[in-house]
Amino acid sequence: MICVVIEKRADGAYSSIKTKGHALFADAGKDVVCAAASVLIINTVNAVDELTSCRIELLSEDKEKGIIEVSFPEGTDEKGTLLMDVLVQGLKGIAKDHSENLDLRIS
Repeated sequence: MICVVIEKRADGAYSSIKTKGHALFADAGKDVVCAAASVLIINTVNAVDELTSCRIELLSEDKEKGIIEVSFPEGTDEKGTLLMDVLVQGLKGIAKDHSENLDLRIS
């Protein structure tokens, strides 16, 4: 199962994304749930990095274990928050249809 923990600050800005695990929906290379979640997460991190003024720190990455940990030390600005909201919306859609493969927690 992919576990995704997204943390927000009291002001609504995002502070981190932490992912771990694999969906185990299908064999490696054919797992559409894992691919969908991975594309959403990686694309969002890249978009926040390239299209906003948010500072991003890559804390950990391990493709074999499905680990990606990213921090936004100063939180997200308006654009970064919007991009992260889109990520959350996409992950909620996956989790709704594949709750046995994706656990999404927002705190």
